[in-house]
Amino acid sequence: MRYIIFLLFPLLAFGQEFQIAYGMGFSVDPFTKLIYYIDSFDYKINSINVDGTGDTETPFPTIPSFAHLEHKATYTVTNIGGNDSLFLYDFSRDDSYYLMSLFNIDNGSSSFSPHDEKLIYTEAMATSSYYSFDDSMHHALGFSAYLDITEWIDDSTLFCMSSGGYGDTYIMKLSLSQIKFDTLLSAPDTVTYTGFSYNSELDILAYAWRYYGEVGTNAGINLQKNTTQTDSTIFDYYKDDPIGTPIDYRYLSWSPDNDKLGFLGIDAINPFTQVYVYDTITEKVIRYTEPFETDEGVKYDLTWFNQDTLLYFAYKYEQPPQIFGFDILTPLFLEKTELIKPDHLSIFNFPNPFNNKTTIRFNIILPGYTEIQIFNSTGQLIRILNPGKLISGNHQVEWDVKNNNQEEISSGVYFGIIKVNSYTKVESKVFKMIYLK
Repeated sequence: MRYIIFLLFPLLAFGQEFQIAYGMGFSVDPFTKLIYYIDSFDYKINSINVDGTGDTETPFPTIPSFAHLEHKATYTVTNIGGNDSLFLYDFSRDDSYYLMSLFNIDNGSSSFSPHDEKLIYTEAMATSSYYSFDDSMHHALGFSAYLDITEWIDDSTLFCMSSGGYGDTYIMKLSLSQIKFDTLLSAPDTVTYTGFSYNSELDILAYAWRYYGEVGTNAGINLQKNTTQTDSTIFDYYKDDPIGTPIDYRYLSWSPDNDKLGFLGIDAINPFTQVYVYDTITEKVIRYTEPFETDEGVKYDLTWFNQDTLLYFAYKYEQPPQIFGFDILTPLFLEKTELIKPDHLSIFNFPNPFNNKTTIRFNIILPGYTEIQIFNSTGQLIRILNPGKLISGNHQVEWDVKNNNQEEISSGVYFGIIKVNSYTKVESKVFKMIYLK
């Protein structure tokens, strides 16, 4: 019996998080692949390699924003009185050039157009403007636009998302030549948009939504093909990954090869964040992190370092902010983390790790007789929980961390197997639990 668990449990999964530096907020130099970040301890701007080597203090007072075609970057300097000066740094000459002075530029908000002809940025009160390198002038858009996210389509056109409450969020196309907005998506009264990212190669707009209505809350990711105006849901919280409480999905980002969409799922109550990747080739979404792990923390600013590695910074429990990389192709000896689809059952326990007791939550697709078997790390069966015959849907059962003889177990790693006999087929799934006294 001791070998059964080890035959069932170790399914090959992918993904490994690795620490790069203690920092918060970053940008990546596309020419040197150095990561520029804010040091968590002295708040200076350092540069570092993705493997954590070569950590060096830089002369930049703020995180630089990099150009695409030439090795240049912009940064801001805060002046006395609240005004900010915007500078352009030329790496080939090791020299800086003053561009303009504006009121309270939002650090890190500027971005170059695809051919480096223009630079868009956000000032105080979320007023967006742009700088043209053709005429060396600042151009106001002429109105206050609360643009949470902007992405360039070409040197004169952007996609933008305006903030607001439910029914007051828009995704728009902005023409700089005409200073004109065309609304692409307008959220219904019960929906708000929480993020988007445009794939220029596939001409696909990916956007995240959150629903709040009489029947409860939900969230997900849609893809809109702009040439055909077709819209499809690739990820739905309740159907695809019903863990914890309804989640906001944010920081959508397409990979450099345009084949994969990365995004973060932020739990509404628990301070944890999940990493997801949608593959346009397989049309599958993979969750690369296990839910409710206390060492994961809350993640921000998801960005692709290359087509296989994601970057973000996170606030982990009782630790200063740290910058992490996440290699989505590194195999690990973990349970499978591919998202549960409607024709599979799902199960997890919370809290995990736990003491005194834990709640085992599971979702079954077809009604049937359900049994949960719990094994210790040597493969010995110690407890059987019998929820009995259940209808399809979400269920839960509490385990009091005692064995079948009602004796308290010792601390350690335990494995559970849920088996559902739906009379047409038998389904099972393994999950891992950690008990700490």
